[in-house]
Amino acid sequence: MGSSSRSCWPVGRGGGACAGAGAGGGGGGAADGGAKPPPCPWSGPGTGPIGRLVDSVASKLAFYPPTPPSYAVRPHADGSGQLYIAPLERGYPRVPSARVEWVDVPRRREGGGGTRVLTSFLPYRDARGRPARATLLHSHGNAVDLGQMMPIYRDLSRLLRVNILAYDYTGYGPDPSGVASVSNALADVAAVFDFMRERYGVRAEDTVLYGQSVGSGPTCWLAVQQPCVAGVVLHSPLFSGSRLFPDEYQAR
Repeated sequence: MGSSSRSCWPVGRGGGACAGAGAGGGGGGAADGGAKPPPCPWSGPGTGPIGRLVDSVASKLAFYPPTPPSYAVRPHADGSGQLYIAPLERGYPRVPSARVEWVDVPRRREGGGGTRVLTSFLPYRDARGRPARATLLHSHGNAVDLGQMMPIYRDLSRLLRVNILAYDYTGYGPDPSGVASVSNALADVAAVFDFMRERYGVRAEDTVLYGQSVGSGPTCWLAVQQPCVAGVVLHSPLFSGSRLFPDEYQAR
């Protein structure tokens, strides 16, 4: 009995994360005309006037960036040029171990991108100084930002003994370069995934995608694009918006 194939498809700049040949030895990914990813229920609104209208309406319902943001981005006083997240609200402590960087988001043919987002990487090491193998790529809920989530990420990293890479969506944070939207959220998570692999050397096979609330959308979408990831966690995921309407309206 032949072995089954595993293929990861390109997301953004970095290309696919892994690929395997099928039983006949002729596997391959989308780039060489082989297997292609299955359709995704959160694949974005598409292009054209109707697509842009759907994106606009869905985005206004889904995203609520904290205003004003809960944090500022400041350089460390040591002159290294490294950044840190400075909480502006009481009760949110600073997490000095986080590595904070801006990431440019390439434009997607389907829409979205052309912005930049802030990322925060919390590395974990055990008592012997050994690094964690697994990394959580976390997409947070719709009404919080990185400043409010940092203490949670710190505790979650210690509890689960994993690295955590988190990010703010376009339109969130102290220096938004665009507006929060469905299409931008997809471009954001694709860019952050590529950045994670290129900057920190994290393999898809060692990555767990974690989506909370509205973050379940880009998380599911990315999981379809990158089936080699180690796993997916959906925390209070979104229910289909259309199912919130009575049956008589759905039939129309």
